Amino acid sequence: MVRGKKSGPIPEFIRTYPALHQPPLVILPTMSTCTSRRLRKTSGSFLINKYVTGSKDLTLGWSGSPTLLGGLNPDLYKAVPEEEVEEDNFPEGHRGRLWFNLEYDVSTERLIVHVIKAKNLPSRVYGAVNCCDPFVRIYLMPDERRYLQSRPKKKTCNPKFDETFLFQLPSRSTSERTLKFTVFDNDRGKHHNPIGHVLVPLKEFFESENHAEVQWRDLEKKEDQIPSDLGEMMISLCYNQNLERLIVTVCEARGLRIPEGFKTLDSVCRVVFMREHKVVKTKKTMVCKNSCDPKYNESFHFRMSQSAVNMCSVTVQVVQAGIKEKDRCLGRVVLGPYMFSRGKGLDHWEEVMAAGHKQIRYWHKLS
Repeated sequence: MVRGKKSGPIPEFIRTYPALHQPPLVILPTMSTCTSRRLRKTSGSFLINKYVTGSKDLTLGWSGSPTLLGGLNPDLYKAVPEEEVEEDNFPEGHRGRLWFNLEYDVSTERLIVHVIKAKNLPSRVYGAVNCCDPFVRIYLMPDERRYLQSRPKKKTCNPKFDETFLFQLPSRSTSERTLKFTVFDNDRGKHHNPIGHVLVPLKEFFESENHAEVQWRDLEKKEDQIPSDLGEMMISLCYNQNLERLIVTVCEARGLRIPEGFKTLDSVCRVVFMREHKVVKTKKTMVCKNSCDPKYNESFHFRMSQSAVNMCSVTVQVVQAGIKEKDRCLGRVVLGPYMFSRGKGLDHWEEVMAAGHKQIRYWHKLS
């Protein structure tokens, strides 16, 4: 502590004022020409200690470092971390970015999904600001009939969700599942308009080195095809409206995966016709032996009235044959209306219903 020429001590922080590339500090002449305000404590931190001279004010802020009014504020020149700059760098035509974190609890066999926030979502009205009421739905693919949903946020294009969701998932199934995030905008008419999708294959995600960290992905307008290493199957559909008959032809499969512990694969296809989630009829193909690319080429007929088109679905399962275990399914394809199917299975069904008597073939990825 030093003293002025006349009377009164001058505070130590003024004498030792640090250099921050600002104009030099003039030592206050005397305490008699100053007006000091007492220090007030709140939660153990000094709020403000202010000394006023005839021409300048010196303020001690929250951090305890003094600044000159009218001078430079060092807080304005702090460097922004490179990660934050990259995270907020949005390209043209951007539909939004989603932040999330995934964790798998082996002891309880639960997938823990933490949805953190989204940024740069498009406004519902062009040119308007924050004209968006977003929420997120989370699907554990290939099952799209069940989902978990976040609480909607109102009037924001940069929502903060900070919600945690749990999926019961056996450890043996983690490599076969894909997590899908879909961000919706809930407009005033209560219509859920999809903004974009994010697909996260769990096998690739948990094999990455930084899977425990918070991740962000850009939303895609078009839903990508879910990657699958189970193989593919060609299926032909035809619907005869006059006869009210649906014809399902199982053509062939390729790239089937041989189960562990086996050197060859014998397979059979099971075709299940369902109405409102109830099994109506089940049929099987002949067994194709010792082949990962079997050719079945068998057709099956099912009676389906025109009024029931939106209530029926077809599931084609590839099953391993010649084993004691019952129903070891190697993969499946679900074909039907929006109530039962999505993606290519839905497109195939709708195209067939609008095509009259034409047979339409599609390659489908097994899930």
